[in-house]
Amino acid sequence: MKKINIWLDNWMGSSLVSTLNVPPIMYPYLTAKLQTINVNGRWQLLPSLLNFPTVTESIQKITLPVTPLPDRRVWIHAPDGTLNTKLDFQFLYPSSDRID
Repeated sequence: MKKINIWLDNWMGSSLVSTLNVPPIMYPYLTAKLQTINVNGRWQLLPSLLNFPTVTESIQKITLPVTPLPDRRVWIHAPDGTLNTKLDFQFLYPSSDRID
């Protein structure tokens, strides 16, 4: 949670900037990390997020781990989150686009 940006990273299905249609000019100012809203294993949401009940509800549905886990990037199109060359190729060239 130390490396995950609350606003820019996709930690809840899509990034908050895309969910809330935040203009790109604001991105450099959005630096808060996920660990700042996880206090003692409970969500402590930023006041700015409380104005968006749908987002707040989605965040509160996310179960926090009991013990800290290392941050890692995952490929959402892979069952285990690991990107490999085969999956990369299949994503870039879906079977309907390939000539066999």
